[in-house]
Amino acid sequence: MKKFGSRNDDVCLVSLSKGNLVGAAWIRKIRSYGYVDADTPELSIALKAEFRGQGYGTNLLNSLIDLLKGKKYKKISLSVDNRNIPAYKLYLKNNFKTVRKCDHTEIMVVNL
Repeated sequence: MKKFGSRNDDVCLVSLSKGNLVGAAWIRKIRSYGYVDADTPELSIALKAEFRGQGYGTNLLNSLIDLLKGKKYKKISLSVDNRNIPAYKLYLKNNFKTVRKCDHTEIMVVNL
């Protein structure tokens, strides 16, 4: 993402295993696929394929949500392809609710 960290509302967490980068979760106020309104930052998560399904994504997501609770945000949003069953289930399990759907893409939000 261009100049990530240059805005006051940029937040990113990374996950490491034995000192190696496993993945990252970040938020930014941006008008992109998961946009719901100007006050809600969008969430993105990326994990290396060999670390998926081992709890790293859950830990990143929960850590980021915990970090953001009590901050200036009331909710965060994301866009997910509901055919990506592991990701879709992760978000449902963590109280994300669908606010808009188009074909296989769902825009989801979670209240903080």
